[in-house]
Formats: sequence, C-alpha cells, structure tokens
Amino acid sequence: MPLLRMRFFIGQDFREPRAFGICKKENEYIVYKNKSDGSRFIRYRGLDEETAVFELFSKLLDESHHRGIFPENWSQ
Repeated sequence: MPLLRMRFFIGQDFREPRAFGICKKENEYIVYKNKSDGSRFIRYRGLDEETAVFELFSKLLDESHHRGIFPENWSQ
C-alpha cells in the first residue's frame, strides 16, 4: 500500500495539509488528521496504543477501499 502517496504517516508528527498520522509524544499516542486549510483534528489522544492503532487502521482501510486497494488476505 502506498502510504506516502495516500498521505499516511506512521510514527511522525507530520504537519503538512491533508495528512493522516500517528505518533507518540511522551506517554500519549496521538492520531491526527491535518485538513486542507492547515488546521488539525485530533482523532485520538491517550495512553491506549491499541485504540490509537485501531483508529488509524480503520481510516487506512476506508481510504484504501475508496481507492480500490485491498490489503492481502483481507476479506472484502
């Protein structure tokens, strides 16, 4: 899956517009969406890594399906 082309950033606090990502700051996990106007929406901020990863994963699957990309071994 072309994460950079899809504008997904794993482990990076990427600040450019139109990006999704996950990063860790101190003890907190942050899942974010940077909007076209440069503002940022925090989809999740907290201590639970599983919740943070699931939040990003669900968005990644949604975006993949919109592009007609399905990960290997994933039922459609």
